[in-house]
Amino acid sequence: MRFNPDAEITRDQAARKLNVTVAVIDAWLARGWLDQQGQRRRLTTRKLHGQRLIRAGDILAANRDTAANRARSHRRTAFDGGDREEQRLAALRADVAA
Repeated sequence: MRFNPDAEITRDQAARKLNVTVAVIDAWLARGWLDQQGQRRRLTTRKLHGQRLIRAGDILAANRDTAANRARSHRRTAFDGGDREEQRLAALRADVAA
């Protein structure tokens, strides 16, 4: 099967396909995202029968760029080795080992 980047999908479909929350899709809709060159990008949308449709190629680009930018971000995430996260993981490992 061939991928059509111009296909339109709903935000719920996009969230399921990318395994992210609808809140992530809503954030991209509201604020856009930074591409790999640092330029702000926006999702291409249109409404059909009261349903907002999003261009599939834009959703994939947002997911790809966001994942790439996360590695360069100055912000700490829950899974980037923060002390609290390391302590929580160590506790989980100890529970599993016991």
